[in-house]
Amino acid sequence: MMRASREALRIKRKFCDESSEKIAQILVLLGNSQRCFDDLSSGLATFEQALEIRKKLYAEKPSSNGYRNVVDCYCIIGLVHNVLGNKTEYVKCFKTALEVTTDCDLERSLEHSLIFVELINWKVDEILYMELLESNLPVIKGNFKWLLPILYLTLGSKQVELGKHKAGLAFLQEALDIDLEITLRSAVGNRELTIAWYIKMVVTLVNIEKFNSARKAIERAIQVSESLPECKQYLWIFRCFMWKGRFRNKMREYITAIESLKHALLQLPKISQKSCDKIEVFECHIAIATAHIYVGSYKDALTSFYDALNVIK
Repeated sequence: MMRASREALRIKRKFCDESSEKIAQILVLLGNSQRCFDDLSSGLATFEQALEIRKKLYAEKPSSNGYRNVVDCYCIIGLVHNVLGNKTEYVKCFKTALEVTTDCDLERSLEHSLIFVELINWKVDEILYMELLESNLPVIKGNFKWLLPILYLTLGSKQVELGKHKAGLAFLQEALDIDLEITLRSAVGNRELTIAWYIKMVVTLVNIEKFNSARKAIERAIQVSESLPECKQYLWIFRCFMWKGRFRNKMREYITAIESLKHALLQLPKISQKSCDKIEVFECHIAIATAHIYVGSYKDALTSFYDALNVIK
């Protein structure tokens, strides 16, 4: 792939202006190839060439596409710096990306939101992160409110994982306080992503035995799941009720755990086999078996164990 990218770049340079977006696109493709082959220094240099072209083009003719191209270049350069251990340059790239100006608030809001999620994943300095977030949050709130639950849940999960339980729970509450209708009116993919982050938050909370908060999070996830079209709805309802049952087991509420887990299994006939993870189904049966053991229903427990084995045989 790297050889093909180099050849494409050579050919394009024969017929295209050196400062064209087409050349920048091929440079990005080449940089990604170099990154895949762990040639990070070369990849960094290639991405920086693409950035210079895109900055020049954007300065000459501002546009929403040009804005995204420049910001994306800064972000990918930042990620390469992070892998190379250049933390100062890494942070600088993302800060610069946030400072790129555009007349389009919508584009800026989306890019800023994606940057903030990316920065959380790469464990940027927390104080700096919160400063950047606070300064840009009004723009995000104004145009991409549906992203706020995802942002807050991502922050909350990270805080809990770092042992900052109070801060994590505060971010969960921020997510729950956002009008549900904002999420329900968003695109299907956005709702699925929101559900996924609520479930991740549930898993995190169950690990520290914050069951009441986990209950609130899973109930919100169920509400969003029920708003999805049928082709998507049943899979997410299955996942929500599976986790609801699993943390009910942890709470020693075994009867209600069994009810939730069985409700999860009722969704399976409506889910295509391709989209359903066998491990999840296996774990659901195992959780039912566990609950049956604790309530003394050993025959039912054995049946559930056999059902679990049948899933993975």
